[in-house]
Amino acid sequence: YLEVCGRRGDAEAALALYRAMRAAPRASPLTPTVHTYTAAMRAAASGGRWGEALAVWADLEAAGVRPTGHAYAAAISACAGAGEWRTAVDLFEGMLGRGVKPDVVSCTALVGALGAAGQAPAAERVVAWMLGAGVRPNARTYSALLEAFGAGRDWGRAVALLGRMMEGVGGVPRAAAAEPACAALDPPLPAGLGLGVPPNAYTMSAFLKAAGDQGRWELADAVFSDLEAAALAAGGGGEGKAAGPAPAFTPAFTPHTPSGESTPGGLAAAVAEHVLAGEDGGVMAGAGGLA
Repeated sequence: YLEVCGRRGDAEAALALYRAMRAAPRASPLTPTVHTYTAAMRAAASGGRWGEALAVWADLEAAGVRPTGHAYAAAISACAGAGEWRTAVDLFEGMLGRGVKPDVVSCTALVGALGAAGQAPAAERVVAWMLGAGVRPNARTYSALLEAFGAGRDWGRAVALLGRMMEGVGGVPRAAAAEPACAALDPPLPAGLGLGVPPNAYTMSAFLKAAGDQGRWELADAVFSDLEAAALAAGGGGEGKAAGPAPAFTPAFTPHTPSGESTPGGLAAAVAEHVLAGEDGGVMAGAGGLA
C-alpha cells in the first residue's frame, strides 16, 4: 500500500502509514523492512518532501536495517531534490564501503544530484566511472548528464554528447553541430561516453529543456526543427505526399580522444578534483574511491 500511495502521489497517506508501522511493537508484522523504508522515501520524494525522505533514511540507519541498492538510490534521489549533493556523494561511497554494488539506478540518481547542484564536471566523471566499472549507462543516465551540461551552460559538451548518442541513427542535427562551442572540447569527452545508447524522448526533451531554460531558444528551436524534418522524411513526408530527399544531416560530431587514455578513476578523486579543490580542507581526502 505504501508503494501504491507513492505511485499515485499521495505522500501524506504514505508517510502516515510509515509512521504507524514505525510505532508498532518490535517483531510485529508491521515492523518496517528495508522495502518499507525504500517505499516511504520514494513516496516522500514524489511529493517533493525531500527532507522527510532523508529523515526516513536516517530512521533506516538508526534501526540497523541493511540498505539495498534501491534504498540507496531512493536516498540519493532525495538528495538531488534537497540540493544535498555532498550527502549524495557520501551515500554513494558508503554503499561501496558496505559492498553494495551500484546499479544504473543509483548511479543515475547520483548524476542527477550532482547535475542539479551545478556540478556538471563531477556528474560526467560519475558516468565515466560507470563505463570503467561495467555499469552500463542508459538513456535516463545521459538525460541527467545533458541536464547537468545545460545547467552549467556547457553547450559544447551537451552537443558533443548528443552527437555521440546519435552515431548510427543519422548523426547530430546540423543546427546542433554548427554550435561553435563543440568545435574543440577541453578536455575531450571520455572514451565511450554516449556510444551505443540512442537518444529517446527523455534525452531529447532534456536537451531541449536545458537549452530553453538557459535562454538558448534559437538552439532549441533549430535542433527541434531538424529532428522534426528528419522524422517527416523518414515517414515519407506525410499522408498523400511524395517522399522528398532527406534533409541534410552532418556526420556525428566525435571529439578526439587521446590514445592510451587511462581508465576513469574513483569518484572521490573525481569530485575532489572538480568540485572540492580548496574547499572544506579536502572533504573526500583518504576516501577509497570507486576503483
